[in-house]
Amino acid sequence: MKIFDTSSIIGIISEAKCPYVFENCVERGYKLNIPNTVYEELKRNQKTYEIFKEHEKYFKVLDLDINSVNKILKRYPNLHKGEAGVICSAMEYENSDKKYICIVDDSGAREFCDNQNINMVGLIGFLKWQKRINDISEGESENIYKRLKRSGFRIKEDILRELIK
Repeated sequence: MKIFDTSSIIGIISEAKCPYVFENCVERGYKLNIPNTVYEELKRNQKTYEIFKEHEKYFKVLDLDINSVNKILKRYPNLHKGEAGVICSAMEYENSDKKYICIVDDSGAREFCDNQNINMVGLIGFLKWQKRINDISEGESENIYKRLKRSGFRIKEDILRELIK
């Protein structure tokens, strides 16, 4: 199971221009999830939602208790609601026997996940996994690298280069 944050979804669709990775995951039997807080973030921006709508069919929206999200936000005010929702979702799965991984890029959310031992990768880690399982070819990986490098998506160069190693 994969739990996505808003920035990773938008990064895949509009910056890396490889939305087929969602279909690849589903075809391999993975469940793709977004917390209701991420869905609300996507819907709040009309342009973002238009980009997402075509790929919405691949995702299940997780209905989270807003009180749990607000507790996280109160303790960690640097997080956004979407990131807090991803973290809350992960914490629910952490207490079960279900395998999951969060795809988050915000440094605050990543730090929280690291501190809480929550399974997490960023956009590049997710794309590297896609490459490792041969859902992204070497050539496509290079094209994604170039598109992300030209885009406004903020990724450190050394991390971005991982795509073409």
